[in-house]
Amino acid sequence: MLVAPGATTTPARSSALPPLNAQAVAFGPDAVPFYGSASSYRNGLPRGWSESSDAIGAFADMYKWARVVYMENACALPGVNIKFDTFIPYMWKAVRLGYVQAQHAEFVHLGLRWGFEVGLHPDRVHGHRFFKNYESSTSPAARARVTDATEARVSAGKTLHLGAMGPDTLSLMRQVFDAAYIFPMGATAKPLEPTKLRPTDDHTRTGLNAACDMTGPPSLSYSIEAYAEMGRRFLPGFAAHVTDVEAAFPMLPFAPWVWPFMFHRFYPSEGDPRALHLYCHLTGDFGTRGMPGVFKIFFVDVVLNMARAAHVLTIPMSVYVDDLCATGPKASTVTRRVVTFQTWAEEVCGVTFKQIKDKAGSQVQLFVGFWWDSFAGTRTLEERKLFQYMDMFLAFSERKTLSLHERQVAAGRMQRAVMIMTKIGEKPSARIHHTLNVPPPYKIHVFTLKKNSDAIFFKAKLVSWWGRSATGRRRTSQGR
Repeated sequence: MLVAPGATTTPARSSALPPLNAQAVAFGPDAVPFYGSASSYRNGLPRGWSESSDAIGAFADMYKWARVVYMENACALPGVNIKFDTFIPYMWKAVRLGYVQAQHAEFVHLGLRWGFEVGLHPDRVHGHRFFKNYESSTSPAARARVTDATEARVSAGKTLHLGAMGPDTLSLMRQVFDAAYIFPMGATAKPLEPTKLRPTDDHTRTGLNAACDMTGPPSLSYSIEAYAEMGRRFLPGFAAHVTDVEAAFPMLPFAPWVWPFMFHRFYPSEGDPRALHLYCHLTGDFGTRGMPGVFKIFFVDVVLNMARAAHVLTIPMSVYVDDLCATGPKASTVTRRVVTFQTWAEEVCGVTFKQIKDKAGSQVQLFVGFWWDSFAGTRTLEERKLFQYMDMFLAFSERKTLSLHERQVAAGRMQRAVMIMTKIGEKPSARIHHTLNVPPPYKIHVFTLKKNSDAIFFKAKLVSWWGRSATGRRRTSQGR
């Protein structure tokens, strides 16, 4: 081609579009806000950490793993099994195919590279706040079981054990970290494992949850649609297969600059039984306000849609936090497709499932506390919950006052009771739909005669509807 001297030429246009990869960044109002990338580190540690102030190396493990995140990625932490090198290419391919939103992909990419910030920013967390644990975790009946749960996280690499707390530990924390919290820990029973307790992390008390910005983008707030989805998808004669994600929230890493707000203290199984030891979560826990929203984006908006893009997940799947329910016209086919998805998710993403607890495809299936019957078109409370609810409504109908917590429990149970008083997809009557309004957070509230009658009404309805559901239930383990 002849070109005039000094003239510029347009380079030949490449037929291949540049791939979306680690350099892909959204701009404008849809850009994902993120603080803890490389520019926020000093000497391989998050800004606000003073390693030189730690002469005894009390927090040496935190420095070591923070530098691993800085040099490699957050998936290199010992308690994180996400396969960064295979996950990221598959995710951006799903973006190009239109299955995953670019904003969600960027959010997850940043989180897997640098750790998830769960809606936090250093400008919203200040000072040093240290709290003691609640009696629900330290009582003689609970202490050993909470210790077991804590050490299970430590052995899995999801929590750091920083050693015994000395008289100068709190003072040293103030010197090393510009801001740090020790949250109070409680414990609650596991419904399906009565011999175990689940430690609960009270980040509301420290103020951390109030500092979480849930607006995004992307927004960390969402509504659970599992009940409505099951009502639409569980068609007459359809089968459902139920599975559960293994260690859902603890699967995802916190950003290193968030770690100082994840301190807690408890008793180890060995050594002086009176000595408290210091621990620090490196991965997600139960109690951080932004964690459910982070997991929802990671798993529902990204992983499930990656599987659809790869034509691995080809049937509808309803998600209730970490419980999954796939539905389809034939039980054996539904189970086979769920197993295919589980295998793919583990090999490509590093996401594992509690397959030993899977409930194989059936037209009568237990999911989120209800027995769903695709033949009768009904959902029925588990029997143990049914009697528990009836006893509570009867007891509350005779009470003149209820605490805030009791009213919240009653409201939740009434809402669930409403759902068994109609066939799937039907709307309840106005009286049945009425639930206890949860008032402002005062300690004690008057339980009016009107609400006493509501409690009696709900108990009577539970008795009558339970009888209908029981007589109409038909169990089928195999599909057509």
